[in-house]
Amino acid sequence: MDKKCVNTEAGKSNDGKAGAKRKTDRLDRVLIALALLSAAAGMVCAVYYYDIYPVFHAADAVIIASFCVLAAVLAVSIFRLIVHMSSGRFRAGVLIPAAVAIVLGAVSFFVCSSADRWTVVNGFDKNRARYNAAAEYLAQQPYSKESELPAEYADLSRGSVKRVECAGGKYICSIFTLLEHENRFEGILYVPGNTPVIYYEITNGWSSYAYEDLGGGYAWIVLYK
Repeated sequence: MDKKCVNTEAGKSNDGKAGAKRKTDRLDRVLIALALLSAAAGMVCAVYYYDIYPVFHAADAVIIASFCVLAAVLAVSIFRLIVHMSSGRFRAGVLIPAAVAIVLGAVSFFVCSSADRWTVVNGFDKNRARYNAAAEYLAQQPYSKESELPAEYADLSRGSVKRVECAGGKYICSIFTLLEHENRFEGILYVPGNTPVIYYEITNGWSSYAYEDLGGGYAWIVLYK
């Protein structure tokens, strides 16, 4: 009799452990994995966008798709929650994919919306002295609309440096290329002087522009097609 009682209690204990393990089922785990993978892909593309886009133009699509997948995971999770509650079979594990999708969506939005500024501003600050040296080098070169940098400064511009005659030829402004996108051009603009002036000649031919003053005659400029 005692032996039978012990076995029964052991069985109950095992059932409890199995129930704890079943807090999330296979579909829950699939949804969580989808959320994690999509968020990771989107954030990697955002953080390394300036390196990825020139060789993989679908980077924008990956970022957009990551948010679409997170939204789909959330929608499916809510639908499953409603079904479980209406059938009287509520299970806490159904909430986990929804919570993961919401948290990752918020983190992804923050990362994707601030990664470009963090990359550009920090990259410029780290190389400010080299930008100054490169600007001095360009000032000694004869004017041309595009100029190549020597090997020691070549990494400061992804391609040639765009040069623009401004104020009737009084100044020659230089734009170190950061990104040549299908709908915009981004670069580090250098204007001789302490405060960057966005001359008409720089923005002429573009539909609109935005810029952020980086100090010392430099600005991060975005020219939209």
